[in-house]
Amino acid sequence: MKMRSFFRMGVLLTAICLTAAGCGKDDKTPEQLPDPLDTTTEYYLVGVVSSAEGVVKGAEVKITDDIKATTDAQGKYNLTLSKTGDYTVTVKASKLEDFSTKVNIASSAKKRSTLTLNVQMSKVVEYTAPKEAVSGQETKVEVPAATETETPAAIVTAPANAMDEGVKISAGAYEEPKANVSAPVTSEKKEVEQVAVSSIAIKAEPANATAKKDIVIATPNPSANVSIYFDPDNMVAQKDATLTRAWEDLNTEVKFNNGNYEITIPTGTTIAGKYATRIKAEKVTSKETVGEANLANGAETVKKDNSGNISGIKDFEIKVAIKAGWEYTTTPAAALKAAGAEDEKLAAAIEAQIRSTEGNPLVYTVERVLKTNISGNSILYYQNKAKYCTKTYTFKIMANGVKKNVTIALKCYTGSEEKYTNQSSDQHSGGGTL
Repeated sequence: MKMRSFFRMGVLLTAICLTAAGCGKDDKTPEQLPDPLDTTTEYYLVGVVSSAEGVVKGAEVKITDDIKATTDAQGKYNLTLSKTGDYTVTVKASKLEDFSTKVNIASSAKKRSTLTLNVQMSKVVEYTAPKEAVSGQETKVEVPAATETETPAAIVTAPANAMDEGVKISAGAYEEPKANVSAPVTSEKKEVEQVAVSSIAIKAEPANATAKKDIVIATPNPSANVSIYFDPDNMVAQKDATLTRAWEDLNTEVKFNNGNYEITIPTGTTIAGKYATRIKAEKVTSKETVGEANLANGAETVKKDNSGNISGIKDFEIKVAIKAGWEYTTTPAAALKAAGAEDEKLAAAIEAQIRSTEGNPLVYTVERVLKTNISGNSILYYQNKAKYCTKTYTFKIMANGVKKNVTIALKCYTGSEEKYTNQSSDQHSGGGTL
């Protein structure tokens, strides 16, 4: 009886072992696929090209023959770079002066990070017809504005005998080209931004002619209201240095006289050159912040669950819309109104000054299509959030004899933060979030 029981037990154990062995032969390992998002390195350079007249369509933005783009109807461009380091960017557009600047993709930059470069281009200076100095007579040159307006950009007045007889001068409005890069800010940054009310280029024949008396450059106040104007105590007169081309203070005060901001070309200095009448705006840039989600596949988070499936998924697409550009949170018009100095033309002048520094105000999205693979029994999560900083510009003005501060606020997108996992479902905690 005992022998029969042992025999039955042996048969049963043998059957169990054979069954287990058979099951083991049928087991399959989940398909393993490479993840291109882990191995491919890309960085993005985007921005808007503009001039004093607005955005520039059809401008060529170029790093190399293989890395270049043409701006669209909104002045936008989009370049893809494969490595970190320094790059020289050249911008060319019809009827505008060529522009070149350098940008740096930091070695610490994360894959697929975005850098914004906004470019403000300038027109070729159009000079007036030359005016010749006559002994004992005043010489006056009225400089047309670079954009269509009835108000001249400036008036250059040389008093009698301020120039040698026979010296000829001509002048034109000069638009200063600039580049603005959205570099990450790790802590609050305070600085003084010197923005131009006007920039004037003067030619002289002969080129080395000097002023025998002070020559006055008068820039009309943007406002028709002579009781509302930029505080001249917070302004500076500058001239570009011949050798370095850097702007240098003339060390002469800016005066407000008969509705004009007046600067002088001092006695004994060379007349020819570029002159700027500038306002000292106090600029504060906040620490970079992670903000709202950039939509990916139309949602705030992408999840693709391939758990339980042996086969992998190839060429899965993630379509991301990354926010870029900047916008006002307090406009110049609203800031002037809050200061009790509401004035449409002065607001427009402040807008132009901020635009010359920050580029054209525009918030837009940069579309990216990311492709990856998902292995068998794996789950993909993807999320992208906008990064931004706030900026304030404070202008000092005079309103009915009282000094006032006018503070304009901006929200500037500086890039994005990406969260991404693509791994076996066995490695997930089960929470289903990033």
